[in-house]
Amino acid sequence: MQLRRILIEPTESLIYLERFVNDGSPSGFTHKYTTTKEYDPFKGVACFRLPLVHIPYSQIKLYGKVPSDYEAVFFDLEGNITFPFHPDCFKNNYEVLRNYQISESLFYVCPTSSGRTVCVKQEERLFF
Repeated sequence: MQLRRILIEPTESLIYLERFVNDGSPSGFTHKYTTTKEYDPFKGVACFRLPLVHIPYSQIKLYGKVPSDYEAVFFDLEGNITFPFHPDCFKNNYEVLRNYQISESLFYVCPTSSGRTVCVKQEERLFF
């Protein structure tokens, strides 16, 4: 990748660098706690949508104050809180999560070199 491309296409360049250049911070857990091949940042899909699980507010125990920007996006009018899940985490917990309303995010995310984060790609802006 040429440095000139980073200046011309910063969003796509960041995604490329995060997926194919950054090798994370290798540790003893790097290979133990990783994503499935489908969502592997180096070999898997380029982007995907997140499963959203809508859990009734009455079944959630909150500690502290919920940030207003989170509240505006993830609380709905039916009294639910929407939780985005990584597809691997969703599959691993499906027996519990299937009891709730499930939908799919309207935005796409790209895998990052860390299995714990994704990059939200929306309107040429990135969020981790």
